[in-house]
Amino acid sequence: MEVVNAYTLFHLFGWFLAGRFTRIIPSLFIAVSLGWELLEMFLDYSFAIETLSNKGGDVTANFIGYFSGR
Repeated sequence: MEVVNAYTLFHLFGWFLAGRFTRIIPSLFIAVSLGWELLEMFLDYSFAIETLSNKGGDVTANFIGYFSGR
């Protein structure tokens, strides 16, 4: 079980940039972040097939990235 993969680093960096250079409010960030992870559960693409622990790692990376950027 991998909790962190290459995509997790993209989550971290992408949300850091969003937190730093946009005016996305925290409630919108949370909705988009969690909404995307839920949507990935139904997508039939290789990048979206992950374990639940990896999805948790992605959400954690999202929060760390976004709030580090603010």
